Amino acid sequence: MALLTMNFYAHSLSINTGVSIILPESKKDGRPLQSLYLTHGGGGDHTYYHRYYPIERWVEGYNLAVIMPSTPSRYKLMDMEPGEKWLTYAGVELPAILGNMLNLSKNRGDTFAMGGSGGGYNSIKLAMHFPERFGAIVGFCPALLSKRFVEQKDALREQGDEDSGKRGDELRHIFGWPIPPEDDAFLMLEAAAKKEVKSKLFIGCGTEDKLWEMNRDFCERAVELGFDATWDERPGGHTYEYGEEMLKLGFKWLPLEKL
Repeated sequence: MALLTMNFYAHSLSINTGVSIILPESKKDGRPLQSLYLTHGGGGDHTYYHRYYPIERWVEGYNLAVIMPSTPSRYKLMDMEPGEKWLTYAGVELPAILGNMLNLSKNRGDTFAMGGSGGGYNSIKLAMHFPERFGAIVGFCPALLSKRFVEQKDALREQGDEDSGKRGDELRHIFGWPIPPEDDAFLMLEAAAKKEVKSKLFIGCGTEDKLWEMNRDFCERAVELGFDATWDERPGGHTYEYGEEMLKLGFKWLPLEKL
């Protein structure tokens, strides 16, 4: 596999930004590549996944481009008014830029998103806003930004967890209150259910994770609304070890083509 690092000017952001891309080296035919947009969580950047996990080894032998963009920390894959349009960048501009540079399939059945924690939320957000582009997504222990999510932070503060309380304050400052419908995971789900096409969903969360119940409820509601949604729960918390297990499972679940 080949690992590329690109930096370019994104018009929807009005800044230079970076993306890491894993590509197969031994491709012997002209088939367009499937693409997986692998989005990091809070505090990460475009180097996160290939620094902490052996992604290249796991995707060896697949007709796949793994695209790892830098996104803002703390779930801010949003279009700010005025300001940077991160949702437009990730869902529209970045696929267009890379589609012009690389031989990427334009078929939604060949285009996926995956991520954990804040990156899991961002992957779900791409599926809710752009189901015509993303055929399937994987979210593991996704931090489902929502009114319920922030109120959970408030409850944890009352139990003595001041760091969670500060995180809730930060999210109110960034998104406003209540969380807008275009950013609230549960409200996005309701709106996306009315669209003609729906992305397939794979949601997983460890049973020791504080986000377990919220994720289970989200997946159950997705099924009720007509989504093809798969739920996975197993022992584990919000850890690197659980993330590794779920990344491997996500690669197995996605309909990846062999070279």
